[in-house]
Amino acid sequence: MGDKLQWSNEQVKCLLDTCIEEAHQLGSPGGRLHKESWVMLGKDLKETFDMDTSQKQLKNAFDNLKAKCVGWKY
Repeated sequence: MGDKLQWSNEQVKCLLDTCIEEAHQLGSPGGRLHKESWVMLGKDLKETFDMDTSQKQLKNAFDNLKAKCVGWKY
């Protein structure tokens, strides 16, 4: 499995929605997600989109989106 995934808009939305939901459940909006959170996110993507992802791929995708958001805000 390569490190670079192609993300559809629906997959990105699922990634962001799940990350936001998990951060609120952890009581740390804007904070970091726990390892278990990334595992749960991977399971959600597997069930919904049949995507096989690693924690590193998920974190990279999320960090990439955060960087774009900072750029857009600037």
